[in-house]
Amino acid sequence: MTEQEAKYIGQLMERAQTRSVGRYLIDLPNVFVVSTEAQSVIDQVDAQIRPMDRLAFDSVIQRREAELRKKHMDGEPENPFLKRIESLPGADRSVRVFNRAEGSGSADFARILELWAWKNGYLIQLSVKANESEGTAYVSEPWIKDFPTDTPQKLDHLLRVFSRVRGRKDNEIPTDQGDCIANGFVAGAPSDQQAINVSYHLQDSPDLYFDFNHTTTVRERNTLLERTAQVEKEMQGSGTQTIRKGKRDINGMPYEEWLMRGPTPDRVPGTMFMLHGNETASDPAKPFVELRLFNGFRIPAPERTLEEKAMLKDLDKSSLTEAQALGLWDRVAATLRVRPGAF
Repeated sequence: MTEQEAKYIGQLMERAQTRSVGRYLIDLPNVFVVSTEAQSVIDQVDAQIRPMDRLAFDSVIQRREAELRKKHMDGEPENPFLKRIESLPGADRSVRVFNRAEGSGSADFARILELWAWKNGYLIQLSVKANESEGTAYVSEPWIKDFPTDTPQKLDHLLRVFSRVRGRKDNEIPTDQGDCIANGFVAGAPSDQQAINVSYHLQDSPDLYFDFNHTTTVRERNTLLERTAQVEKEMQGSGTQTIRKGKRDINGMPYEEWLMRGPTPDRVPGTMFMLHGNETASDPAKPFVELRLFNGFRIPAPERTLEEKAMLKDLDKSSLTEAQALGLWDRVAATLRVRPGAF
């Protein structure tokens, strides 16, 4: 790095802040902000949390109910998309569970139980798939036995997961057992049905972000470096080159890293670095951990319309030079560690 490049990375890391992702901690510059596109699955329940005041929640939940009531199944105007609003213990209007069709074109027995709740300044959205054949046109079909009604059990499971969820400020580091997701925390022991993805992008940058994956649902038969031949074959087709690869020990834990350079989807030279840990483990207390740094790749964003895509300004270059990306990566990756009390 040039003196000026090194100074910039040094200034970023001077203002580093500890973040909790999954059951791990990592130090990121405070100008990196959590993405709205985070995804989390906890015990087969999709979970999303974001800060929101109560008045805004009341408005949001009314709009969602009205939206669901307007929809119907494709070609069946008398068959509503929203089947019912589930009855819950108590009369707290801050928790609603919509029993709706999985999709307007899906089989009528395929359901989504969609929970919306407000708790201590946070909107909590949870959903789980379920089946309900009673009362549908499929109830007498012989194959429906493969899709038994399970909505009561799934509703009970959904509410149990909800009881473990709370909102969380980004700089709050829990001390109890559980998983940190974007804007939230889910208490509990490790399970084999958890998948957490959280990204942090550089504020006001369109193309620089860290991506963290923490999962017990995906396991590989071999490690990243053991798949070298396969990875290098894929790299050749895209014009990607290796900057560095090998094994690393970080805070007493073994990892494998692969750092790459090459053209990005936006046709600018960029870098993509990855670090893998526990990739072949089978113990829920050893989740597969993946940390990646993307430089020259557009940050995660909601799906854009064709008009929105046409209005996107082309990237002129990546936010960081390759040397700067390496400097930032080495400083940040070295801070990855297990959160005390997490397991």
